[in-house]
Amino acid sequence: MDKPNNPTCSCKFWTLPSITRLVGGLGLVLLLALVGCAPTLYINETYSKSLEVPVVDGNIALDNGIQIEVRAILAKEKVKPEKMVVTRLQGGYLLVANGFRNVWMLRPAGGAKASYTPLAVSSSSPLSGVRLLHSASNACVKLATGDGAGAQWFIHASGELAKQCKDKGAE
Repeated sequence: MDKPNNPTCSCKFWTLPSITRLVGGLGLVLLLALVGCAPTLYINETYSKSLEVPVVDGNIALDNGIQIEVRAILAKEKVKPEKMVVTRLQGGYLLVANGFRNVWMLRPAGGAKASYTPLAVSSSSPLSGVRLLHSASNACVKLATGDGAGAQWFIHASGELAKQCKDKGAE
């Protein structure tokens, strides 16, 4: 006797949780693929003028909401100024204060961290009456001290110190 032809059928019932897992998994894969292929942009923000900001508990707060911890710099300079002069030059920050012997360059180092480098501008006496003045095209920043009679340096975005800025609008 022949057996009746009863093909077995296996069916998967697609429930809402299984559909959500499938779509969520595909969405995650697509998101990772898009992030991996996303182009990188560089923001070379430059201020047109410098800011004078108070130093509070080893920190400075900029008017755009950014806070910078400067305790390590203050320890190296061995001074505790009430205020610092800060400016932004092509993505990095320049910091200086009365009593410093250096201008400090801060560069983003990923996340909320920054590397900091001293730019030695004064070997003999501490700086006083410090100002950071941008050139016309923002190619460099001029460190002016006192009444302007002292040594003046131009700081390029690379961290190079020079007696002149390549931008004629800085002089």
